[in-house]
Amino acid sequence: MSVLGTVLFLGCGANGARIENLRVVYGGAGSTDAFVVWDSVRGKNTAVVDYDVFVNGKKCETSAAENAGKTNELAFSARNDFYETYGAYQVDVSFYKIENLAPESANTVRVVARDKNGKTVARSEKIRVKTAAAPKIISIVDFGAVSGAQGTESARANTKAIQNAIDACPAGGTVLVPDGTFVSGSLWLKSNMTFQIDGELSGSVYAADYDFGFLMYDYYTDKRFWGIINAEGAENVRIVGKGTVNGNGWKLGANGSYVHSKNDKAYEDGILAADCMREYANLTGDGNVKNAFASRATMVLLKNVDTLFIEGLTFTNPANHTVNIIDSKNVTVTGIKEKTYDCANGDGIGFICSQNGIFYNNYIDTGDDSIVFSSGVGKSAHTTGERGSSDVQIFGNYIFHGHGGVAFGSHTALGIRNVLIHDNIIFRTQMAFRIKSAAANGGEVSDIDFGNNVLAKNRLAFIMTTEYNDKGTVTNYAASEKVASFHDILLHDSLVYDAGTMVSIVGTEENPHKDILFENVRFVRCGGGIDSENVENLRLVNVVMDSKIDEK
Repeated sequence: MSVLGTVLFLGCGANGARIENLRVVYGGAGSTDAFVVWDSVRGKNTAVVDYDVFVNGKKCETSAAENAGKTNELAFSARNDFYETYGAYQVDVSFYKIENLAPESANTVRVVARDKNGKTVARSEKIRVKTAAAPKIISIVDFGAVSGAQGTESARANTKAIQNAIDACPAGGTVLVPDGTFVSGSLWLKSNMTFQIDGELSGSVYAADYDFGFLMYDYYTDKRFWGIINAEGAENVRIVGKGTVNGNGWKLGANGSYVHSKNDKAYEDGILAADCMREYANLTGDGNVKNAFASRATMVLLKNVDTLFIEGLTFTNPANHTVNIIDSKNVTVTGIKEKTYDCANGDGIGFICSQNGIFYNNYIDTGDDSIVFSSGVGKSAHTTGERGSSDVQIFGNYIFHGHGGVAFGSHTALGIRNVLIHDNIIFRTQMAFRIKSAAANGGEVSDIDFGNNVLAKNRLAFIMTTEYNDKGTVTNYAASEKVASFHDILLHDSLVYDAGTMVSIVGTEENPHKDILFENVRFVRCGGGIDSENVENLRLVNVVMDSKIDEK
C-alpha cells in the first residue's frame, strides 16, 4: 500500500458529509467508560469547528474539544498557550472519553460535526458499545503496602505486598494504588487485569530491587534491569489512573530540568541511574562504564502483550526510557503526561516490533525521542521470527522538547510501515519529523502519512538520514547487506513555523530513498532550505515559504 496515491487534506479517510470509522479503541471499553475515535472531517468541510457525541440518543454535556481538556488538562492548556502565538490554524479533535455508563450495558454512540453556529454538517453511523462488568477492586493497602515508607527494606516489603495483590486479582479485576506514595521495585502484571494508580508509585532508588536480565531483542547480549511496571506474555492489560509513576532516575538541575548525563558522569548525576550502573558491575563483574550505562532500568516494560490500554497517568524521571512496548499488538495510549526532560535517553513511548497502535491526546515532554518506532538491527533481526512495527495512528498529541517529535529508527531492520500522523502540535524539538538508520541496521521505513500537523520552533523540521551514528549500542551484531531505504512518504497540509532548517534528506547511492512527496506544506520564517542527496522522485507540490505569521 502506498500513501502517495491520495492526498487527504485534514480528512484522514472521511467521505463527504459522513464521519467515517467511529470505533472503540483497543482495550477502550471499561466498566463505566468507553474511549472512541473517528476520522476527522474538517478538511472535507472547513466550517467544522467541533464535534458532539450522542450516547443512547442523548447529547453528552461536553463537546469533543471540551472533553479533550477534561481528560488531559496539561495537553489542553499547552495547546491553548501555543495558539496564543501560532493560532491561525488549530488541530482537530477527533476523540472522546464517554463516562458514567452502566456496567455490562449495551449502548449506542453517534458523532456529529457542527459549524460555529451549531449547525450539523456531518454525522457518523451509530455504533454499539458494550461495557465490562463492574470489577472487583483490590487495594494494595489491604495486602500490607505502606505509604511514605523509605529505604530498601520498605521498598522490598511494598514490592512483595503489591505483587501479592496483583497475583490475587481475579480475571477482570482491578488492583488499586490509592492516594499516597508507595515505593516499589519490579512489579509484574498479568492477563485480564487493570492496574489503577491514583496515588504515586515511586520507583525504589536501589537497583537491587529490580529484576535483572531484560534483553531488548533475543539476539542482544547486553542485559538490563527490568522496570517498575512490567508484563510479558499477557493479554487484556489496562494501566490507568490519575496518579504518577516516578522513576527516580536523575537529580534535578539548577534550571529545574533533570540533569542530562552520560557514561561516567551518571555516577554523580544519577539516582537510580547511578545505582543501576553500580549494581550492574556487582552482578556481572564488568567494569566497562558504557555497558553499565546501557543497563539502566526503563520505567515501564511491556513485552508480548495483546490488547494493552494505558490512560491518564503521569510518568516522570525515568532512569532510561519511559514506556517501551515490545512484540505486542492492539495498543492504545491516551491521556498520559510524560515529563522527562532532560533525562538521558528519556524516550517517551517506544513501539518496538509491534503492530496496531493508537496514540492520542497525550502530553509528551521528553529528554530524547518522544514517540519512536524500532524494528531490530542487522541480519540478526531476521532470525527470531519477530515482525516489524506497523499500522499505527498518532493524533491529537502535544509534543514538546526532545530530540525527535515522531521518530523512526534507528532500528529499522524489519521495517516500519503504515503510520498515520495527523493533528499534532510539535514544539521546540530538535527534529520534529525524524527518520534515521545506521548503516549496519538495514531494512526500510515506508508508507508514512504525515499531515495536518503544526510545527513550531523546531531546530530541524524534517530529517531523513541513513548516516546516523548508533553510538549507544552495546551489543555487536552482523551488519545488514543493504543500508536502509525510506520510501512512499507523504508530508502534506501542514504548517511549519520558525524552524532552524526546513528539510534534510540523505540516502546512499546503492539504495537511495525514493517517492517522497511534500504537498501543501507552508514554511513560515524558517531557515535553510530543502537539501537532498541520493533521493529518487522527491516531489514538491504547492510548497510555500513565507515570512509572516497569519493573524488569528
